[in-house]
Amino acid sequence: MELVDKQLCRKLWDSDNMEWVAKPSSGASGGLIIIWNSEVFKKVDVFEGDGFLGIYGLWGPDAHPCILCNVYSSCDLEKKKILWGSFQQKIKNNRGCWCIGGDFNVIRCLQERKGGRSARREIMGFQEFILNSGLMHLPLLGRKYTWYQPNGQCMSRLDRFLFNDEWLTKWPDLKQWGLHRSMSDHSPILVKNEAHNWGPKPFKFFNAWLHNPGFTEMVAAKWREISIQGWGGFILKENLKMTKEFLRVWSKSSLQEVDRKIEESKEEMNRIDVKVETCSLAKEDLFLRSSHYTELLKNMQLKEEMAQQKARKNWLKTRDANTSFFHKCIKRRWRKNEINVISIEGKELRQVGDIKQGVMKYFENLFTDEGWTRPKLKGLKFRTISEADRCMLTKPFTEEEVKIAVWNCDSTKAPRPNGFTFGFIKNEWEVIKADIMEFLKDFHSNRKLVKGSNASFLVLIPKTENPQGVEEYRPISLIGCTYKILAKLLANRLSKALNSIIGEN
Repeated sequence: MELVDKQLCRKLWDSDNMEWVAKPSSGASGGLIIIWNSEVFKKVDVFEGDGFLGIYGLWGPDAHPCILCNVYSSCDLEKKKILWGSFQQKIKNNRGCWCIGGDFNVIRCLQERKGGRSARREIMGFQEFILNSGLMHLPLLGRKYTWYQPNGQCMSRLDRFLFNDEWLTKWPDLKQWGLHRSMSDHSPILVKNEAHNWGPKPFKFFNAWLHNPGFTEMVAAKWREISIQGWGGFILKENLKMTKEFLRVWSKSSLQEVDRKIEESKEEMNRIDVKVETCSLAKEDLFLRSSHYTELLKNMQLKEEMAQQKARKNWLKTRDANTSFFHKCIKRRWRKNEINVISIEGKELRQVGDIKQGVMKYFENLFTDEGWTRPKLKGLKFRTISEADRCMLTKPFTEEEVKIAVWNCDSTKAPRPNGFTFGFIKNEWEVIKADIMEFLKDFHSNRKLVKGSNASFLVLIPKTENPQGVEEYRPISLIGCTYKILAKLLANRLSKALNSIIGEN
């Protein structure tokens, strides 16, 4: 690509509303070009170096500062290190939205290569560069690899786009698609901002709400207000459902109130700071400043605890880190787990409705009992439980053992579908224990569950770095907290009888 002119760019861009910058090739490779819509992006400056071409400009009607870089990295490790170091320094010195894309000639992990050898030093160096630069990589949708050896023996993901947090905050629904290739041994990559509507978000209880003054009294009043007739399981299910709807509305106004209080505390503290610059503070002002600081700290901690629970960083203690860190963890986990495309029995599905139906039908077929004849074990003598164990297994549930089962569960866990954590169950135990015990009593007497008591969500957990097919996901079932309590109780009882029926061999 020694000569780049308007005619060539017109063929590539298919529009006259464009501008471009180019870096000539060195021999048969290494040429770089950046083309943009001149009505959307305004160039401010251009910079280049060994293996890259960059442009700084203003994007959109709000003139948002952005830096875009096109990369063609050398195969030599030392030259790669120089390139990575150059980008690290530029990102450090130039704030704004950063997007770096192209052929990095290196993989990020072993799963990004099939066939051939992988240099672990290169992989570790590339990972370190991404981490230290504050960049994030996105999953590649549509395919696993971007480069293919002509003989088909080796394939790798050498091409990618990397973004900093500012870019992903500006465009939060960014997707990176691997497209079909033609004569080239590299696949083109398409990056676009597109949001998928998966329907209403399920309710989730946040333990930070428990710190709100009067929360327990509010829940108790709402619980007593509800009047439902029927089996204990039905009453408990409906009580939780109505309480959930009440808290869903309350939480929105409560969060807005927390944000308002934070801003008020900041404004008052700043007002007092300005006042102290010109005169000494009276005792009333010192007390007022201390009160606002305490209020600010309390409300900031509430928001931080909610972010920590969303991020699921259980190895951190509460108030160990700032909210910004948790939000980054939330976004990383969300992008990793989001399903934008999935292949089922050779058919690629991209629409939300198609994905839902396809996954449900796949697992229905997978777990359907085909009615095959099971083998019979005749002539074998098995151990049997004792009369004492039989009585222990079938006796009515006591409040003490129910409480033990509940308190053995992690307080931050929020089993679906109702979304209540065990922290809520523990905190409101005196309010709801009578309904829980009635539910367990009815189950013990009737040996049946009310419809909906054992409802669950099917969730797909990725088994590989960049899953494409449904078989590369592991299905798990998320059950509600009441069914979890029952299952825990039965498991605890059964564990006491196992030693008497399981042989040493």
